[in-house]
Amino acid sequence: MILATGALHEDGLADFADGLAGDSKERSLSIMRDHEIGTYGVIALMLSLAMRATAITLIAEPRAVMAALIAADAASRLSAVLIMAALPPARSDGMSASVGSPTAGLAAIALGVTFVIAWLLLPFGVALLLIVSAGVSAIVLGRVALTRLGGQTGDVLGASSQICECLALIDGHRHRAHS
Repeated sequence: MILATGALHEDGLADFADGLAGDSKERSLSIMRDHEIGTYGVIALMLSLAMRATAITLIAEPRAVMAALIAADAASRLSAVLIMAALPPARSDGMSASVGSPTAGLAAIALGVTFVIAWLLLPFGVALLLIVSAGVSAIVLGRVALTRLGGQTGDVLGASSQICECLALIDGHRHRAHS
């Protein structure tokens, strides 16, 4: 997915982590827009990559890895959709603001489609855990973004996707460990 997306979501995670060092909304948004990567961004990327690589290694069996990756990616995109539906853009000129906000109905459809994808690939309980992962990452990151930035940005959406993917792959590993 890193190659397919041009590391877009990893960039969002790094920028959001760096932005948390800002002492005001304006400073945080400025840091997030800067193309330089800081210490917090590097640490966030290292942790994300290490968690995903570890989970994939522990799942081990190639078919199970593919199923977990597809379902985790679907759940990670759901987390971004949920944040976009719930929060206003933090700035008027960013990538997220230009895309617009999905309605609650579209977010519900995204949730349903994500669950069906996950359920087709994984047992029901694990598919449900993936949906919970998407909700947890959306709630936690959304709350931080609202408090620190006044809304969401593309970097917030990327960070939520990355955190959700980590949680979802860990869920996939737990299923594999108990199968």
